[in-house]
Amino acid sequence: MTSAELFDRPATLAVGAGRLTLDVIVHQGDPPALARSQAGGTCGNVLADLAYLGWQCYPLTDLGDDDAGRRFLRDLARWGVRLDLIRCYPDQQTPVIVHHIRQSESGAVHSFSSRCPFCDHRLRYYEPVPLPRVEERLAAVPTAQVYFFDRDSPGTLLLARHQRQRGAVVVYEPNYAGPESDLPGALAQAHILKFAREKLPGLADRPLVGPWLVIETLGADGLRFRDQRAGFGEWVHLPALPVAVVRDAAGSGDWCTAGLLHVLAREGAAGLQRASVAQWQAALRFGMALAAWNCAFEGARGGVYCVDRPTFERDVGRLLAGECFDPAESAGPSTQDEAGAFCPNCAAALQREGDLMKRTSLEEGSILDGI
Repeated sequence: MTSAELFDRPATLAVGAGRLTLDVIVHQGDPPALARSQAGGTCGNVLADLAYLGWQCYPLTDLGDDDAGRRFLRDLARWGVRLDLIRCYPDQQTPVIVHHIRQSESGAVHSFSSRCPFCDHRLRYYEPVPLPRVEERLAAVPTAQVYFFDRDSPGTLLLARHQRQRGAVVVYEPNYAGPESDLPGALAQAHILKFAREKLPGLADRPLVGPWLVIETLGADGLRFRDQRAGFGEWVHLPALPVAVVRDAAGSGDWCTAGLLHVLAREGAAGLQRASVAQWQAALRFGMALAAWNCAFEGARGGVYCVDRPTFERDVGRLLAGECFDPAESAGPSTQDEAGAFCPNCAAALQREGDLMKRTSLEEGSILDGI
């Protein structure tokens, strides 16, 4: 593909289910009041990245009718993600993950927690959408070129079968493959399996029957992939693209997935099957360029808040050309929202404080009226 073709906006559609959470980004040394929030989770990031590349993306998830849920929806809508398959429930809390970033001598280090950085309250963890709720929405799920899932639950597997039967490329990207996981069931539906060696170090040694394309990411060492359309092929290694500064590597794997699908999955499963290994390799290299670009910014999708679309395309093009530079050289200030009452415990405290201030104001007014 030419550079223009890489960045065009195809009339393509993706559906996703799995981990969709509000990400709250906290930088070490800054007061918690400077925390920033954005839609995230593996599935949330991949779909938002695809939407930025021009796809119509439909996440299916359940949220709470709360501050965190409204922040999540507002951020997805900002990037053009469709909200048709999302439901908000007043008796439910939106899952929130706190992303901590600290600087070390070797560069940026990131970690994740489910504790509020303001009050240490344990925030709600992600839980899959129950099967009956998925079944209720199944008729509204559009036929897509791509279906992405990162958790194997009865609901996500139902959607995988539904979309595979309609010709979609089914992509499975787990970060857990323990005894509670239905790995064989997920592999039976997936055309593409992608996983990180850091999270699943022994998975590549297991018989991964089913997917046509298996990708193991290797962090700073790049990735390797295997063509399984005609049996287990040989691993092909692709080295990482050089980056001058790594401010935060979180979310780079999600950008890699989005770039791969943007190039390789525009015609659904039929297009993936007839593509050559060289085309697969080119698509992966584009995804790796997006991943390298993302490393220059804080947060899983930090760059899209800092640079405009022409700058993004120019900088990724420079990475594809083999230039080692800092994409953030031309970055402007981030416009991410400040985090607020995404924590239900903090929200209740703010509500009590507001009620107290209101009551005090009324009492003072009554006293003044009597003077």
